[in-house]
Amino acid sequence: MYRSVVCALSLVCCVSGNASEDPCQEIVNATLAEVRAGADTAMSDDDAALVRLAAGSACVKAMSGRYAEVAAAPEVVSETVTKDEPRPEAASDEEDDGSFEAGGITFRPLSGSPSKKPYERNRGSDD
Repeated sequence: MYRSVVCALSLVCCVSGNASEDPCQEIVNATLAEVRAGADTAMSDDDAALVRLAAGSACVKAMSGRYAEVAAAPEVVSETVTKDEPRPEAASDEEDDGSFEAGGITFRPLSGSPSKKPYERNRGSDD
């Protein structure tokens, strides 16, 4: 019984302490003010709720630090490759007929104008 009371009081203290120190609240309020200032018409309560939700979500993601590693990734892909080294030649466009295979099925491009509907076009001659 004593443990549950202590845990409950600790939880209440932590939640009330964190609510006043929420760094995202300022960001959400500033974002909402900017969107309201830029809106052509008055925002509804639903629109304001969506803006708060999006701003809060973005703030939490940014504050998590999870995305900082990706943003701070070095620009150098490989230290062994330099600009002066020759790069392997890409496959010639002449060899590419536009078809590709996925899951055992070969997909080939349609012929004809893109403005025509797919059923108005013809497949290649090797059907």
